[in-house]
Formats: sequence, structure tokens, C-alpha cells
Amino acid sequence: MSYEYGFADNVEYGAEDLNKLVSSLVSSGVADPFTDGEAYNAKKLNEIISGVYTGGVVPDSINTLKVSHVSDGKIAIAPGLAFFEDGSTIRITEAHTMDYVPGVINYVYLKQDLAEKNYNYPVCSTEKPAYNADVVMLAEISEIKAITDKREYACGRVPGYQSNANVSMEKDIMLQVNLDTAGHSGTRTFTIDMETNNYSRVFVLSRKSNGSGDCMGMYTFADDSYYGFHFIQNKTSGSSHENLVVASEHNGGFSWPATVKFSLDGSKLKLNYSWTVESRLDGLLNFPIKVILC
Repeated sequence: MSYEYGFADNVEYGAEDLNKLVSSLVSSGVADPFTDGEAYNAKKLNEIISGVYTGGVVPDSINTLKVSHVSDGKIAIAPGLAFFEDGSTIRITEAHTMDYVPGVINYVYLKQDLAEKNYNYPVCSTEKPAYNADVVMLAEISEIKAITDKREYACGRVPGYQSNANVSMEKDIMLQVNLDTAGHSGTRTFTIDMETNNYSRVFVLSRKSNGSGDCMGMYTFADDSYYGFHFIQNKTSGSSHENLVVASEHNGGFSWPATVKFSLDGSKLKLNYSWTVESRLDGLLNFPIKVILC
């Protein structure tokens, strides 16, 4: 079976199962581990967990419990852990494949069903779950087979739990190339490790200290789209939709337009720069920008 759940009454658990779950709640393992031979009530264990987390997906990575197409009429739920509001859990241990009905809206979610069936399980249905049901939504599939991500992430009720999945990231980046060796037209790539995250957009700000280059723009992961505005001295101005225009610096003064495009490699965001400057220029060309991921 490609998923695990916990905890249900009248099911035998070992200390390893309990310690595995508790280790998900703290950053340095289990300080006071459970031991075999002791009796623990499953409902009480779930109540302890419920006091620590809200219901939702545990954000181990950008792909945790993500729903994707496998083939026509089939989807897959990526591995990951989720908490329900009652404190019980479900863990998809390997890609879990499910059928869906093409041509109508389908709802993909995780269902807490300990009261009726004594276990939790994934669901893909044409019926929307009840408003007050203890479920964790994952995705919605449209009539034209488009998947909309509906994941909501679990949050720690105890202050201190935090990850890149629910905060923005800001980076001040200075890419530098030597025109004498790199040439007057070329490309460079800068990589940002986004780590665990749920980022959907990148905002880019590019402004020189003397105000001669003002650029800003946004890149959206979902549809690979760009939208930006720029004004660089008297060289170029306007909007961009295929990349983002940024200002470069030469000898600390003059600005020259360059472009940046984005690509994803797992949790790595690659900034791919391209530049073309006049052949009379030599020395260093700098690209100072601020990147905000959210």
C-alpha cells in the first residue's frame, strides 16, 4: 500500500511508529521516546498532535503531496505527510495513482475517516467534500483536465516552527562578468537554492545608485509568464513579456540593458542572464538586482 495513516483504535502500533511521528514535530528528534510494552490510547495520541499542528500538508518540499497527470483519466499524488484537524495523519509513502472522471470537475483530497472506517485515505471524487469535513484538499481537476493546486499547509500552533514554505525569501544578487574574457555578448547563470518552499512568483527589482536604470518585473511559475517595466538611460524603455529586462553597470556609471529568464531544476531556481554591449567597452560588467520569492 502506498500510504500510511495514524492513529486508529484497535490497530497495533510499535514504539518505532510513535517515535517516527513525534520526530516530525521537533527539529532534533525525540527527547523522551515511547517504549514498547506501554499502553497508549490512539485518540489521546492524536489529541497531542492536534495541539501542535493545524490540519494540512507538511511542507517538506515543493512537491509534497502534489497532484500531477499520469495519463488520460489517471493522476498521481506525490509522497508526503499531512495532518488532519483531529491530529491523525496520513503519509503517502510512494506515488499513489488514482482514476478521475474526464469532462467534469474532480476533487482530490485526503479524508479522515477513523469514526466510520478506522483509517484515513486519499480520495478523487466528482463530489465536493462537505464544508465541515475533516479533509486536506490537494487539487481540483477541471472539465478540460487542468489541475489547480489546492494544497493548504499545516502550521505549528507552537511558536517557532517555520520554513521557507510559508515565508518569502529575499536575495540581493550581484553577478559580475569580465568583458575582456567573457566577450561583449554572452550568457551567465546564477542559481538560488529555494530549499523547502511553496513559492509561486519571483519579483525582480533593478535600480542603480545614480537612478539611471530602473527596472521591475514579475515571473510566475505556474504558467511560465513574465511581466516587467524598465527604463535604462536613453537606451530602452517599455514593458517585457518574454523575459525581464535588468540594468547592468559598467565602470560604476553607465547602464546597459540585459535580460534574465528563469528556469527550475527541482528546488533550484536558475537565473539565466544575457547581455550585449558595445565592443569599445572593457573591464567589468555588473548586474545588481534584488530577487523576492513568495
